[in-house]
Amino acid sequence: MSRRPAKRQPSVRRHVVAVVLLVLAGLGLAAAVDLTLEHVRVIEAAITGEDHESWCTVDGTNFDCAKVSRSRWSEHPLPIFRYPLPTAIPPLGFFAGFLALVLLGWLRPGRKGLGATVVRDQTMAFAWLLLLPAAVIDLLLIYVMKFQLKTWCIVCLGIDAITLALIVLTPLARERGYRGLFGDAFRPLFRHYNWLVFLAIFAAVVPLAQRVYSATLEPIIEEGREQKIQEEKDALEAFVEAFPTMPRVDGLLRGDEPHRGTEGAPFQVVEFADFQCPYCAVAALEIHELMGAYPGLIDFAFRHYPLCTDCHPYVSRNLHPEACMAAYALECAGRHDKYWEMYDSLFTVFAKASHEGTRPSVENMREIAHFLEIPATEFYYCLEEEEIRDSVVQSVEDGRAAGVRGTPAVFVNGVLIDKGGGSARYLERLLREHLTSAGEPLPPPLLLIDEG
Repeated sequence: MSRRPAKRQPSVRRHVVAVVLLVLAGLGLAAAVDLTLEHVRVIEAAITGEDHESWCTVDGTNFDCAKVSRSRWSEHPLPIFRYPLPTAIPPLGFFAGFLALVLLGWLRPGRKGLGATVVRDQTMAFAWLLLLPAAVIDLLLIYVMKFQLKTWCIVCLGIDAITLALIVLTPLARERGYRGLFGDAFRPLFRHYNWLVFLAIFAAVVPLAQRVYSATLEPIIEEGREQKIQEEKDALEAFVEAFPTMPRVDGLLRGDEPHRGTEGAPFQVVEFADFQCPYCAVAALEIHELMGAYPGLIDFAFRHYPLCTDCHPYVSRNLHPEACMAAYALECAGRHDKYWEMYDSLFTVFAKASHEGTRPSVENMREIAHFLEIPATEFYYCLEEEEIRDSVVQSVEDGRAAGVRGTPAVFVNGVLIDKGGGSARYLERLLREHLTSAGEPLPPPLLLIDEG
């Protein structure tokens, strides 16, 4: 009696399924590579300022791979890597490890007491088990795209679809199919060392891919850094050239403000600032460092511009709730000749609070006053005086009239240097230009990178 050919069909089917699994894993690898390259292209576009549109962006729809690659979910800082790890690199290691398990399952011979079919079934069951946590991660990323980014990445969805297809098809490559999947995955866990094979491949591919990614990114970042330096140099030169003809604002000072530096110096610097603004603290520190590095060139005065509704009539919400009270404290300290000591202490206290994620209170200001030996009772009543509060409001009005809309706002000889936290660099460039024109020696740059 001849053998029925139908009996060979299941074996042929399993081989076909195994080939399909290999193809799908290969597609997953390709998709992960494409996502990683897309992340590089997005970073390059952000550094160079060029427009970039991904090949999988569909105009007029929510499909925009570039937007997903620009999001904070697209990379993860890890202390073991110099640059953040792109979200697309771990799938590279996963699909490489899965592909190796499929090959191992079909190439590995039987062992003592176990036929090749049993070993294959157990290896494929372990490969299927690995797909489950991968599917959970995919669901989390789908949630992020749907509800956080409100944008879809076609390649990401392709990887999700591949993972789902592998979950469905992998058991079909087994003799027992879906039967006994968990038992076959866990029971021989240490017998076949499938976990060790997968872990070794994953641990080798991910760092290697990250190293290639970093090597690709390094020249882009360096080129961007050089471009940014050159752009800043050009902006500084253009500013210095245009400075003599820039419009100047009068009435920045009322004549009774304390000054720091050299009276009658070539550069009168007036800073409108808010003690609770971290950028103001940086600008103030840098300006005062410049006063030390370029002695005799700066006459500095401070004006209040708190972003707080208690003393700022033009803000709709309390961006910095304690800023007005800090301004009152400074004015009160000025009555006891402790203006600049309070000024330095307030910026220090607020900077420390910002770093720690806390907010200074009135009690903190009273502690500073006590440290400065300001009588507690006088300081307490001074904080409530209308005259003190009116002086701060008047400072805000003067700043508003001068064109101040945010902090820090630094004026040099009446010219607003509208550069935010970078204002001190422009001031230093003016100082160096002044010394060069006067034939004076130049000290080493303090804030500028170089003058080459």
